[in-house]
Amino acid sequence: MELKSKALAFFLLALYVRLVYLFLVVPVDWIGDSYHHWQIAWYTLNIGLSHGRMWDLKGCEYYWPPLPALFEAFLMWMFHSPSILFMRVANIVFSSVSVVLCYLICRKYGEGVGISLAASMSFFPFIVNYDVLAIHEPMMIFFALLGIWLYFKGRDFYAGLSIGLSYLCHFATYLLAPLLGLLYVIHHRSTTRLIPFATGFALVYIPYAYMLYLHTGDALYNVHCLLTFTILGSTAAMRSPLSPIVGPALLVTAIVTLLITVRKVSKLIPMAVIFSGYALCWGVLITFIGAPFSPYEMRYFVLPFTLGLFFLSSGLNRVPFFRLSAKVKRVKIHVSSIVLALFSISLLITLTPNYAGLQNAVQYSFGVADYIGEYYTGGTIISPLPDVTYRLTTSWHVPPQRILGPIYCPTDHLEKMMWLKKHNVTLLLWVPGYETDRVFPELGNGKDQPPFFLIRSFSHTLLYKVRWGEE
Repeated sequence: MELKSKALAFFLLALYVRLVYLFLVVPVDWIGDSYHHWQIAWYTLNIGLSHGRMWDLKGCEYYWPPLPALFEAFLMWMFHSPSILFMRVANIVFSSVSVVLCYLICRKYGEGVGISLAASMSFFPFIVNYDVLAIHEPMMIFFALLGIWLYFKGRDFYAGLSIGLSYLCHFATYLLAPLLGLLYVIHHRSTTRLIPFATGFALVYIPYAYMLYLHTGDALYNVHCLLTFTILGSTAAMRSPLSPIVGPALLVTAIVTLLITVRKVSKLIPMAVIFSGYALCWGVLITFIGAPFSPYEMRYFVLPFTLGLFFLSSGLNRVPFFRLSAKVKRVKIHVSSIVLALFSISLLITLTPNYAGLQNAVQYSFGVADYIGEYYTGGTIISPLPDVTYRLTTSWHVPPQRILGPIYCPTDHLEKMMWLKKHNVTLLLWVPGYETDRVFPELGNGKDQPPFFLIRSFSHTLLYKVRWGEE
């Protein structure tokens, strides 16, 4: 009963903090991918499912693993609303359960370790900031931590099943299955545990790979896209000046963690292997290819960061002073949990204004969408920006069939005109870098190019009205 009470207390604490943060600090989801995921969910629900497939206005419906988008589509169907808020609240629930899972996993290394880690995660701004968005990471972390907890409980089949589900959520968990497989073979020397784990994993992942093969012709489509587009393409192009520092630091941290754990604290080997595996992978990637470190991309590091917090908590609880505890109304409070909680709270208070300011870019896009909505009188809108599409859908009730992406439009001039007439396109939002500059290069100068007539210029974004019959 005491264990259940603590687990419930951590869940409610994490839930309360995230709900307050959602409604009072970042009521507007500030990250672009949230709206792209929403777009995939909304268009899959309203268009794709009738064709037996997923759907996206940017052609990325099979780039990301599908489980969060399908779950978001289910929420929209259940509540009869396209609002992104349902997924944000769902992610808050997933992340609050993840705090409990961290406590359950880490208490096997000492009650103080579990409590201090859960207390820190409840408030740590780097984690809280992403837990309240409609992105894929919170669900991925939930299934990843559930799989690790089941692994420690010896429920190997269900551990494999859960890790498989995390693979259906996000790329960042793709290291977990081979790392746990390595632990089964080298650390436990047990194929009798490995086989049920692999069976559970295969039951989830093989149908997913088959679905990818049916719809893309490539069973590893998203992995190939990840390697060629994200890691070797956009990641290297946005290389941070900090990469030469952060990358080698992660490599050193991974090696030191493994050496210390193997020589002195053997019971920490499973967590050390998982953490060091992630640190080595990211260290190699950042050192030799590079990586961006803006708030937009930093969410990819949430899982290894959580694992790093575990070792910080574990290290503190090996110091006699931090192991001290006192009972307050029959509740044992450890010094380590107080220190980490106060540290996290102070960071949260300090960084909250910065995170709140991240909403400005999306609010600007909403303003563009509101102008389009006021001007719109019918026909089809070309919208390359998912946040604009979201606003047009939720605030102006434009049906999904009346918004198209430029990716579908041919580039040949005559075919382009025929396609635009066929779909009765009346408004076109031109944005550099979002396919419109490739499909409509003639519009980048902001001048009228019949049948396109400039209505308004929003910084680098241009809104054109398409009027047929005018030369």
